[in-house]
Amino acid sequence: MSKNDSSLYRLGGSFVISHLPFQRKKPMKKFGQHIVNFLKREDGPTAVEYAMMLALIVNVCLVAIVSLGTNTNATFTSTSNALNGS
Repeated sequence: MSKNDSSLYRLGGSFVISHLPFQRKKPMKKFGQHIVNFLKREDGPTAVEYAMMLALIVNVCLVAIVSLGTNTNATFTSTSNALNGS
């Protein structure tokens, strides 16, 4: 068996021979490549656009609920005052 056919590495307290060449992983390079791929695809901007539309819809709903609540409170207050005054 030649040196290129197998690798000797330590596993726990003993040495193990692998018939596959030992490959070092480069997590930061993979991470960087994932970021580049994400920026090249159209999924990122589309997701941001959907998030902005959702935020706008939520804001409109909150304004409508607060306005409706204020008007309802005023109606009940005037009705209560009218009933207590009679």
